[in-house]
Amino acid sequence: LDCIITDHHLPAERDNSSEAIPRAVAVLNPKQPHCPYPEKNLCGVGVAFKLVHALLEKHPAGSARLSRLLPSFLKLVCIGTIADNVPLVGENRVIARIGLEGLRLPVNPGLKALLEAAGLDGKFISAGDVGFRLAPRLNAAGRMESAQDVIELLTLAGPDRAQELALKLNRLNSERQNAEQQILSEIESRYQKSPEGFSDSFLVVDGEGWHRGVLGIVASRLLERFRRTAVLVIARQGNAGHGSGRSLEKFHLLQALTSCEDVFERFGGHAQAAGFQLPAERIEELRRRLNEYAARSISPEDQMPELEIDAEISLGDLSPSLWGELEKLAPHGYGNPQPVFCSRNVQRLGQAALLKDKHLKIQVEQEGRVISAIGWRKAALLKELPHGNSSFNIAFTLGRNDFNGQTALHLELTDIYADPKPESH
Repeated sequence: LDCIITDHHLPAERDNSSEAIPRAVAVLNPKQPHCPYPEKNLCGVGVAFKLVHALLEKHPAGSARLSRLLPSFLKLVCIGTIADNVPLVGENRVIARIGLEGLRLPVNPGLKALLEAAGLDGKFISAGDVGFRLAPRLNAAGRMESAQDVIELLTLAGPDRAQELALKLNRLNSERQNAEQQILSEIESRYQKSPEGFSDSFLVVDGEGWHRGVLGIVASRLLERFRRTAVLVIARQGNAGHGSGRSLEKFHLLQALTSCEDVFERFGGHAQAAGFQLPAERIEELRRRLNEYAARSISPEDQMPELEIDAEISLGDLSPSLWGELEKLAPHGYGNPQPVFCSRNVQRLGQAALLKDKHLKIQVEQEGRVISAIGWRKAALLKELPHGNSSFNIAFTLGRNDFNGQTALHLELTDIYADPKPESH
């Protein structure tokens, strides 16, 4: 068969570079050697879209088909671009922005049903909505059962079947969340009993029978929870261990795994994310060698998490017009993050609340301006809140709620810092 291959990963490095590229009719990958295409950060569906675009241009009715089909295709390309965490700059930013506009008026029955199931039907849709509400439902199919359901949803399903499949994805996503929470709860219980076992710079945790489809998500949560250089989560099944890892931006995870390549049966990934398989009996050896590697390759200063503040602002300056200005920089995501603001000397009004035991919700006040704030998966910040009416500092991004036709701004907490009181002499 004549084959055209599309890909966006780095080709294997070999002495003879031509052997690293398959002998197909064409290989479309902007990251392969000597490819002149200027946008190197397209995701997989972005590269496939380029092939579709070129084919449509060659069609006898090219211009008419292009104007009709490309905006429709860009809705799916947008979802893949945001979900795959490629930098939202350059061409990716254009794809995401046009696609997000199109998602507000879906035509495809499967896409309409998916938006309804995610509670986004008819609403303003942001890159965050795609990353945290649409993508998890699509990914849940492959993680928990079969990705075939997603293919049918987006290509074949009529309205009734689409609704049925969208509800199934909702269920699978809930099962994914439960599997993730079970592993996190087990690990948290271990930490409470033996915190000394979590002191390694390179944290490696393993457990029997953990669901392999959620290991990467768990690793991301643990990286945020324990603030280590890198985290590996390994599911033991008999004599085999299947794992996934995440790391800080300053630490190249794939290079670390490569330093131990003889331990693995197979492995691969990127600078901050990787997956692998190894004999279960070699997990302890892997833990030791990775921590030795981390000690040699990263300084204590580099292991400290950093939060970059874009601007200090008073709560009184937060307004719909400011939101409108910030939206001109959107869509936000990897490579183009939301601006992070800092407000000093705010006070808490009323009691803090924990939603689902993991989201922190408070109201803050500064010079008469009161605004709601929520910290998604920031329950650990509760202990940073001072007692009584003491003031504290907050770092946050600006969020917006649309409810019953009303728009209200809120803060999405990134961190809380209470200034230490000066010592008395």
